[in-house]
Amino acid sequence: DKPLYDSINNLAKQHDQRATISQWFYMALLKGVFGGQADTILSSMRDVLDQKLNESVFPLPQIVERYKATNKDLRFDSDYIESLLDTQHGEGRCRALLHLLFPEMNATEVFHIDHLHPQSAFEKKKLNQLAFLQSDPELLAFYSDAKHWNSIANLHLLNDSQNMSKKDRPLKDWLNDYTVHLSPKQLLVDGVSLDLECFNEFYQKRRAALKSRLVSRVYMTTSLSEAVRSDDSDEEVVVEEMIA
Repeated sequence: DKPLYDSINNLAKQHDQRATISQWFYMALLKGVFGGQADTILSSMRDVLDQKLNESVFPLPQIVERYKATNKDLRFDSDYIESLLDTQHGEGRCRALLHLLFPEMNATEVFHIDHLHPQSAFEKKKLNQLAFLQSDPELLAFYSDAKHWNSIANLHLLNDSQNMSKKDRPLKDWLNDYTVHLSPKQLLVDGVSLDLECFNEFYQKRRAALKSRLVSRVYMTTSLSEAVRSDDSDEEVVVEEMIA
């Protein structure tokens, strides 16, 4: 029942509240709320915190309510969710999105954003050598399109040792390595074939699983007004290496 500020800096305590603060942080990055007028935003948020200073929980619902229907609205709508699922490797918001989707990642570790099915597998020369693609131009186009293999549906956060062991290894071979302590369930691909021949199904099912998790991790609204959207063009640009 003590105020949250009494214990929040103790890393052995308040894991749930620390996760809630991280949730707010990554939501704020993805919605770009600090892209413009940051001083005004911080000042108004401080007012909310001051009002809840003696409470034992982080006031995330009150913060979301404070900015509702403004150009700094922290809520997500279905269109924005779909746009996030199209996020590509190298985009500023990619790391924030993965941390929001996988909050179990240890915030004190350095993580690399890596392709699950390796990027090298989708090189034009290699795709042209795959027999199952030669008789299906439409499927070949799907495999060739970076929108699919380079998107969040084929990306994950790996620590140093995982990244070193992964490299260009096929996903199925890598996960079957006894030294790799990751499971298909943790990657949200449980029950999905990991063979490259089934990448189409892999992409569709993991994207759907990520969407379901993302909706559960943010505050949703039916729709955001066009006026709000038009003012929200100052999206935060996050340099990938700056967030670990």
